[in-house]
Amino acid sequence: MFRRFLSLFNGERKYKFLQEYFFATALEEVQLPNDTIEIDHYHGRCWSPETDWIPLVFPEKILTFVESLPKEKSRDYFFRGFISTNRDWLRNYSGCESSDYGRNSKTKFKMDKDYYCSMSSARFGLAPVGDCPWSYRFFEAVMCHSIPILGKEDEDVFSEDYHFHRDGNNHEFNPEFCLKNYQTFLKNHTLRNFHR
Repeated sequence: MFRRFLSLFNGERKYKFLQEYFFATALEEVQLPNDTIEIDHYHGRCWSPETDWIPLVFPEKILTFVESLPKEKSRDYFFRGFISTNRDWLRNYSGCESSDYGRNSKTKFKMDKDYYCSMSSARFGLAPVGDCPWSYRFFEAVMCHSIPILGKEDEDVFSEDYHFHRDGNNHEFNPEFCLKNYQTFLKNHTLRNFHR
């Protein structure tokens, strides 16, 4: 957990975590001050004087882009990211691509439009946890109306509010579950309904 007093460096803010960037951007979008924020990255929580502690939030600019994408499903599974040894189970699925886009400092804070287009075409989004007990991929799958797939042993602190499947189980796609997941996501992980 750390508090950041965000400062400008050569006219640009510098962020350590994507979570920090998302929160600062979301606050700016709803015209709340974003110069003093605190991030509990491990537990996926954010704090500002105006919001107190809230779960991880996604900025409106990502939501708006993803909402504009067609959600016709032409593939079963999708994953693009780093495949560590504890994520070997991902290799059992078609649609699994290795990438360092999210780890590369030059691209980390840029929206990967192709990623969201590909995820939107998948029935299921492979969403392994990493160093923290949650993952961006879980929410990216939900945003794209795909059902998240967790590893057999993965514990995602946010998953209890969502319909998801596990690796090795039968995977049934249900658009109604996708819609319910998305409504839960909008309520819990955006500032769309935030009131001061």
